[in-house]
Amino acid sequence: MKQQDFMGRMMVFLIMLVFIAYLGYHLYTSTGNQVDTIDAVSVTAVDKLNVTGVFIRDQYPIEWKSSEMLEFLVNDGEKVANTQNVALLFSDENTREQYAHYKELTSRLEVMKEGGAYLFDVSDSAKLSLLIKSAVSDYTDAQISGDISEINDATYQLNSLIDLQKNNISTQEEYDNEIKALQNEIAKSKNAVYSGSYIKSNKAGYFFKASDGFDERYMIAGLETLTCDDVKEAVDNKDAGLNYSTGKIVSGFEWYFAVEIDDAQAKKLNSHEKVTLTFPHVSTKEEPAEVVEIRKEEGGRNLAIFKCAHMDGLLLSNRTQQAEIVLGNYTGIKIPKTSIRQVGGKWGVYCLVGEKSVFKEIEWLFETDSYYLVKQADSIDEGLFEYDKIIISGNLS
Repeated sequence: MKQQDFMGRMMVFLIMLVFIAYLGYHLYTSTGNQVDTIDAVSVTAVDKLNVTGVFIRDQYPIEWKSSEMLEFLVNDGEKVANTQNVALLFSDENTREQYAHYKELTSRLEVMKEGGAYLFDVSDSAKLSLLIKSAVSDYTDAQISGDISEINDATYQLNSLIDLQKNNISTQEEYDNEIKALQNEIAKSKNAVYSGSYIKSNKAGYFFKASDGFDERYMIAGLETLTCDDVKEAVDNKDAGLNYSTGKIVSGFEWYFAVEIDDAQAKKLNSHEKVTLTFPHVSTKEEPAEVVEIRKEEGGRNLAIFKCAHMDGLLLSNRTQQAEIVLGNYTGIKIPKTSIRQVGGKWGVYCLVGEKSVFKEIEWLFETDSYYLVKQADSIDEGLFEYDKIIISGNLS
């Protein structure tokens, strides 16, 4: 009996060993064939250089004393003619207050006249409120765009509607009476307006109430002798020469932007005649620009100069600015660099198709430090296609 029990236990033990070996084999083979994949997804990337540079333009100072009492007659970035009055000087505080009162009355009259256009469109306060809400949206869009004329138009429209609502004016008779009262008050105060000394523009161009102190040094005529050190000095001292005792007129219809770049950036830029400049800190606009010159200096330094013919008040008010030089936009399938393989002299990736790995040749469009963007094939059977399973690790057999 004991011998039979022993033999029985041995048979059970042997069967268990065979079963464990069977499980281990299948576990080993399944683990050995395991692969990690990612989906082939199409994305868009922007090829750009991040730089900080200096605007080169023709601008001329308009001087006054900081102690003088001024009333500016034009806004920053507003276009003015040669010899146009840009500011009014006051001899004392009383005349300044009289002028402020006169200006307030005339401004209100203009706003009321603008509001008259809405009298026949508005029959109740609810509609007026909706118009005001719409005007606020228009004003916000104008501020984002940075267009001064659009901002002024939106401001007038908004003020007109608010003034109508504030004064409970909803009929033509009420409107006419208010206009007449304002005109009479303006006529009485007009004789008290100070009409003495004016400050005039010395050029035709765009007016600004402050100067950056770089009027003569960073002119267009000096582009030929400009260096990377000049750009660095302007960037390092961008606020050092800011002066509110001197205004400026920016003349002409084009400006230049100069930046320092390294050899690798210069190599990329050399293949482009035109680029797009963006200045994300001051504007959402894209400025098309021409690559004028890439001037090589010692020590791996290069001076890149761009030209643009679009005048913008937000850009003209700054002398130095951070910028993005957009070289191009690329759309393709994103693949990690670690998944690239070379087979038979051709570059490509392995994709998991069913339970097999299949090599698919690629044509890259754009490269970063960690990934490529590659061209999508015309069909899933002709090459790499969106949502293919790209093998990034594992058995490629």
